[in-house]
Amino acid sequence: MPRNTSSKALAARSEANLWKQQEPVARQALSFVTTFLDCRMGSNNDARLDAAAFERLLAILRAVSIVESRHGTVGANQPARDPIQCGNPGDVWWKEFTGQLEQQDRFVRGPDFTKNYDASELGDGAEGFAGFPAAARRDLLSELTDGHDDPKFSASHSYVWGSFYLIHRINRQISGATYKCGDLSRDRLINGAVKYNGGGVADYRDRIVRALAEFGDPLASPFTILETPTPSMRLSDVLSSIAQSGLSVRRLEVTYHASGELASTTLDFDAVAASVLASDDLSQGQKIPNQTEDATCGAITKKIGRTDPEFANLVTNNNADIVFKDEEKTGADRVMSARLKTGLDALATSVKAEWPGVKLRVTEAWDENGEHTGNSLHYEGRAADITLSTIDGSKLGRLARLAVNAGLDWVFFENSAHVHVSVKK
Repeated sequence: MPRNTSSKALAARSEANLWKQQEPVARQALSFVTTFLDCRMGSNNDARLDAAAFERLLAILRAVSIVESRHGTVGANQPARDPIQCGNPGDVWWKEFTGQLEQQDRFVRGPDFTKNYDASELGDGAEGFAGFPAAARRDLLSELTDGHDDPKFSASHSYVWGSFYLIHRINRQISGATYKCGDLSRDRLINGAVKYNGGGVADYRDRIVRALAEFGDPLASPFTILETPTPSMRLSDVLSSIAQSGLSVRRLEVTYHASGELASTTLDFDAVAASVLASDDLSQGQKIPNQTEDATCGAITKKIGRTDPEFANLVTNNNADIVFKDEEKTGADRVMSARLKTGLDALATSVKAEWPGVKLRVTEAWDENGEHTGNSLHYEGRAADITLSTIDGSKLGRLARLAVNAGLDWVFFENSAHVHVSVKK
């Protein structure tokens, strides 16, 4: 039979192919921006973004990329360098960002952070935060105020700095703060895209709607937000787990953010009784394989700092199924090698299957503050200390076994508070 392919289908495939080229850069940019802003959702804007919420934000970013430049292929204003047209040197946003205007937007971050930024301060703050995409650095440009007219302006500049402004325009006027994503409804996101444009195109909303239709309009799909439990509910769950475990607790330490949100609960248990462990669970002090960490994973080459070239090889883990303690409030606990991320992501899936409602919790990963002794693999982002969101010491032996099964190269049931895992280079 002859093929009867509609022009609409051809256009959709063409858009998909173009987006395939831009998506890795756009996804990395949006992941960083939502982490840096500590974006939240829900009726009280206290629930962290989950994977579905992130994809909704990515969908509106994709639609803007279609309308502004058809993913870097159409337009008179440097479309290849600036797919979402955030770097036009004559636009208000770029003038604010580069400090040319006295009146500036204020970027208000979520409850994990106390530091907020005016538009002209945003660059310094973001570039000093863990996981910043190196290709978007401002010092790569010869003249920052030239924006996308600078020959070294890139798609990474566009998606990073444009995503900041897009999220701000989506949320600021409705919720009162940049980080408050609310219900992430279709209308809210589309209206935010129109505000991003600034009113220069009369039919911009219609163009966004048509752009969404090109890739199936994922914003039309039902979206439900599970509200975040209150701090008292979370603490109650922790205490209940302790009672059910039958273990003896030496120390219980509860800390809260200034906002009143539960930050962390730390427990020191007495040694776990052998009767609690399953036959293949690790016992406290056991390591797999039974040799030194360096012998298995290799010694570190250097302690990686944010300004070192090796830092660009580390990745930021934004897995919604993992809780990151982040006591430093720098995002460092999310920074790690790609191999470690792969192992922790696999382990997070196993934890969900083993204990419904429980998440993997990372208390330490990359260390930039010299908190570990010797040449710890934490300094290269190749090690993590892990526990569970319920802080249940009776499950650590099982967690260690799941870590082995998830493919982490060296697993050490170090003490009653956590399991240490590490990977090869």
